[in-house]
Amino acid sequence: MTINTKFNEGDMVFTIDTSSLKVKSFEVGRIFTSTNEGKTSVTIYPKGCTYTDIGYDERKCFTTETELLQHIKS
Repeated sequence: MTINTKFNEGDMVFTIDTSSLKVKSFEVGRIFTSTNEGKTSVTIYPKGCTYTDIGYDERKCFTTETELLQHIKS
């Protein structure tokens, strides 16, 4: 099985911070994938964070702030 992720370690991504509800950008430090019953989830972690810190669903991370805002508006 091959799992392709939307981002790579070192990429800059934009998302919504779940505690402040503001746009947040960060450098990808870790990528965690999990597969269960044929469904794969990808969690992105900021550089310097550990797996005990809050990660972000890859589907809710974007390459640019503009792309993130377009997603929110759609």
